[in-house]
Amino acid sequence: MWQREKRHFSAYNFRASMDISRSIFVLSLVTLSGVALFVMTGYYWSYNILAMGGYLLAFFGAAALIPLALRDKLNESWTEN
Repeated sequence: MWQREKRHFSAYNFRASMDISRSIFVLSLVTLSGVALFVMTGYYWSYNILAMGGYLLAFFGAAALIPLALRDKLNESWTEN
């Protein structure tokens, strides 16, 4: 019975890691799309809504991506204490 629980736990970890990988991929695409939109319009804090939208996409995409990318490293350091 312990073996079955262990396999189930491993399958859950694999599924959770796949969800994190998908989230990282999607947020990377959002961030890169924002950067591309910002660079393509060539403006910085002008009244152009596309440049501002690209800047915000890149900023919030990167802000959401950093904790996901560092998730495993942060969990290791917190569980060691």
